[in-house]
Amino acid sequence: MGACERGRGMGEGGRVHPPSARAPGVRLSCGMAVLTEGDAPLGPDPVVEAYKRDIDRTLLRENLRRSVEERVAALVALQRLAEEARRAGRRVRTGA
Repeated sequence: MGACERGRGMGEGGRVHPPSARAPGVRLSCGMAVLTEGDAPLGPDPVVEAYKRDIDRTLLRENLRRSVEERVAALVALQRLAEEARRAGRRVRTGA
């Protein structure tokens, strides 16, 4: 029996949620509520909308236009920059 099967209908801490405690049309899978095909779409989440206000989505789109190899190369370059900044910070703190 897999982890999902053991946890079906179980909430956090192993508590069982009876069907009457769930919203109509919502089923549980691996302890998480799952909307099934044909369910009414949910409205915008106010928390997500609040975060979207502060995110520059043009940068996300630009990054997604890159190939996987280009994204990995950019990540490696960023990691090198971060490591160099750490080394510089250590030198300043130790006075070396």
